[in-house]
Amino acid sequence: MEENIKQIKNPPAKTGRIEYIDILRVISMLCIVMIHVVSQSFEKIPVTGYEWSTLNVYDSISRWSVPIFVMISGALFLGSNKPLKVIFHKNISRLITSFVFWSLVYATIEYIRFRKAKSAATQAIAGHYHMWFVIMIIGLYLIVPILRKIVESKELTKLFLVLALIFTAVIPTINTVLGFLSFEPVTTLKGIFTSIVADFNMRLPLGYAGYFVLGYTLNKYDISKKLEYIIYALGTAGLIFTIASTFFISIKLDKAYTGFYTYTTPNVAAMAVAVFVLFKKHYHIKNADSVLQKLIRALSKYSFGVYLVHLAVIEFIKLNLNITSVTFNPIIATPIICISTALISILISAVLNHIPVLNKYIV
Repeated sequence: MEENIKQIKNPPAKTGRIEYIDILRVISMLCIVMIHVVSQSFEKIPVTGYEWSTLNVYDSISRWSVPIFVMISGALFLGSNKPLKVIFHKNISRLITSFVFWSLVYATIEYIRFRKAKSAATQAIAGHYHMWFVIMIIGLYLIVPILRKIVESKELTKLFLVLALIFTAVIPTINTVLGFLSFEPVTTLKGIFTSIVADFNMRLPLGYAGYFVLGYTLNKYDISKKLEYIIYALGTAGLIFTIASTFFISIKLDKAYTGFYTYTTPNVAAMAVAVFVLFKKHYHIKNADSVLQKLIRALSKYSFGVYLVHLAVIEFIKLNLNITSVTFNPIIATPIICISTALISILISAVLNHIPVLNKYIV
């Protein structure tokens, strides 16, 4: 693999920003909106109809977006000399205040809708279901000092990524596959396999830390054409597998199955790496001060606010306009709702980003 990886020659633009990361952030933002637009109807309609199959395709092609956001954070935080004091007092504190504020917002919406104080109070404390991402990122920021030490060594970085692949992606997927094979020898094998893996007690490379380190690695090092094409092939295979496995298992179970949508599965990881490499290698802006690039930078800046507010917009459209991705032809309805939601969310985020104090603490 050494001959396929070289030191990166992709410096930030004169603006101080990494241009391909801005566009990745914007496209990922749109895909996350797509996932949540689809999720409104995905588990509520028959899996045998073309509507559900359409939603499956839209959801599958968007699954790389959350890993990409984590990879972007890893590229920026592990690849910078930002003092730990700044990370803890600025970045983490901002995430905490954002979590508290938006949890209260969604809890208030919950109470207005259902008048259930207990449910609203629970949401105020635990956060709306999409706020898990904020908590996860806080956790990763807390271990930045440890991960920085790991990525200082190319050998340790490779070991960390291999362990993350095995224990975060491959082994859980093997367990999932074995779970669909119900005859006795396989059931026994699954039990033994699960017990042995649990005894490893492997913690550090689990979860999203692998994506965090992977983003830094892919940003820092360049790759050969050969490895690039292999990555694209694996990403394409990951997409096909995601669509097909979700379809066939859902048909078998006669209900929507989302196990292979999980962000840490090998198929989703393959898609995320392919998309990251594609934009890193081929997104080149000749004029960093062009109107298009300025727009992309602005949208990139607003992306966190869009993530925080977009579900409120989706729910508003559903409740007040009675429009979902299956209200009419989902091939058309899904992208229309997605784009409409994104535009409204961008507007809200832009306004909040221009209000003093609020722009520092809640978006």
